Amino acid sequence: MKNRTLNTALAKLTVNYSWPIIITSILGLILIGFQLKDLKIDNTMMSFLPEESTTIQDYKSLHQIFGSDEHIIIGVESSDPFSKGFVDFLANIQKSLENEVPYVKSVESYLSARRVSHSDGELLVDTLLESYPLNEQQLNTLKDDVLSNETYRNVYINRAGDFVAIHIKPLSTSSAKGSMVLDSKQKEGIYNAIQRILTQYKNSDKQFYLNGSPIIQYETTKGYALEAGIYYGLCYLIIMVLLFALF
Repeated sequence: MKNRTLNTALAKLTVNYSWPIIITSILGLILIGFQLKDLKIDNTMMSFLPEESTTIQDYKSLHQIFGSDEHIIIGVESSDPFSKGFVDFLANIQKSLENEVPYVKSVESYLSARRVSHSDGELLVDTLLESYPLNEQQLNTLKDDVLSNETYRNVYINRAGDFVAIHIKPLSTSSAKGSMVLDSKQKEGIYNAIQRILTQYKNSDKQFYLNGSPIIQYETTKGYALEAGIYYGLCYLIIMVLLFALF
């Protein structure tokens, strides 16, 4: 009996104050919708477990000892990757990446590759490129050294000799407090800085390719945020249509 009385009272309230209820519901939905612009999605491994988790602590310890396991690769397609024009371009873009991209530990290409040799029973490690700029003879020597070294093939250049890789190693720490894994906002800063630099060279005849775990995570998060905005927007629209239909 009490339930029936309560339901009757709620029904009368809904009928008598239908428009205030509709307007209040719409205003509430609009207010919630405005918060979608601040929606943040973090799909990194660090976001799935609590900070005090043993797994997270072990992961941070590994980063502190061995450094970051994340890697970014910029692929550049060129018919002549050892011409003076391409070598100048590679030197310039590598310098820009080193100076302008945040949270970067190192940027490497075949221009900064290490050369390992032995002499009189000793193992010698030095840089492949000793001086810059290069004359024609030095360019030919560089080409022969890179293409003949198996440790450079499929690392700095493919076997066909028409695709060069630039390797970017992010920092494993971003503060003086100790080892830290870069968060989604820091990875976004890396992504935007790289895209800004690549845009400066888009007028050239070179084709760029960008890959690596920070890039994939950023693109995935960006896609999730876009889809979530569409999904919630449609949900709010359906709710408003149902409210109008019911009242």
